[in-house]
Amino acid sequence: MPIVDTIAHLTARDCPVFDIFLFFEKIMPMLCDEYHSDLLAGWWFAGLTEGLRQALLGHLRVKRLTQGEHIYEVGGPPNGLHCVLDGEVRLFAYPRSSRPFITRILRQGDWFGSLSTCDMGPQPNDAVAFETVTIASLSVSDIDAIAIDHPAIWRQIALMNGREHRFSAEFVMAMMGQSMSDRLSVLLKLGSIVEDDGVRVIKITQEDLAAVAGFSRQRINALLQKLEKEGRIERGYGSIRILDESLIAP
Repeated sequence: MPIVDTIAHLTARDCPVFDIFLFFEKIMPMLCDEYHSDLLAGWWFAGLTEGLRQALLGHLRVKRLTQGEHIYEVGGPPNGLHCVLDGEVRLFAYPRSSRPFITRILRQGDWFGSLSTCDMGPQPNDAVAFETVTIASLSVSDIDAIAIDHPAIWRQIALMNGREHRFSAEFVMAMMGQSMSDRLSVLLKLGSIVEDDGVRVIKITQEDLAAVAGFSRQRINALLQKLEKEGRIERGYGSIRILDESLIAP
């Protein structure tokens, strides 16, 4: 049984607090080892010094979430940093007079939550689990505790925040003034992953894709039908397989 499932099983059975404490004390090194490679998959954790990595591993809390569960909600209080260990998390924004749309798709090794952690302001978006997700979280109080011996952690968080804002700015610039087909290419490139068979796939509904692209669902559907007839993509339930790599070429 995976460690996270074992923890959930113990707490669900109302085991004595002392027994649970002993269990945690015994499995904490195993917990770090189990997810260390997942953490290293992302640029941020991999770029930290070994001493700072170890300090974070001593404070990270691992949690399993199911489809639709929130890590935080727009307007909510800061609740630290989070890293996707397994699965997918999506960030949603809510512009005026418009339906919610996806601003980022986060996967293994991706961190989020840096803006509210830096300025202690309200959360700028919803962070929602897509299917079953495992995350590692670091509370603001844990960050303050780490900073006593590792003050450089705040600079590293600022770098994370800066990179997220730069990505957002580049995304906006890439989308502005573009045709619908060009916008679709940008979204397919940024949101897709390579599956075991070597084909890139984006897991997104046509409704969400239309909202992010800024066009109606009918117009996006017509474009996708055209691309599918040309053999350049293959549509599935909540996913699009990219058969023609030139579709997402720079």
